[in-house]
Amino acid sequence: KVQEKTKYKMNIATSIIASIFLFIFFYLAYQYVLASKEMGDLVKAFEFPMWIVLIILPVRFLLSAVRFAFSALLWLDVLKGKRKESDIVVKQLL
Repeated sequence: KVQEKTKYKMNIATSIIASIFLFIFFYLAYQYVLASKEMGDLVKAFEFPMWIVLIILPVRFLLSAVRFAFSALLWLDVLKGKRKESDIVVKQLL
């Protein structure tokens, strides 16, 4: 069995790594949307700008990155003893 502090540190590290990757994906998706807008891509069936449809990608990646960063902060509070693990899990903050 893994010790409590080790488990919290692993949760913090996992959340930080996930957040970093999601920020990278946000940046790449944002660049893709900008390129689509500059090229004037259209949804052929509706003659609708493709970048409006694609904007959900960077928005979703950014929201997920922020969520994982928030998760890392919550686990840091648990590690420092400011919160209890049960408070986070029962209240479904993660």
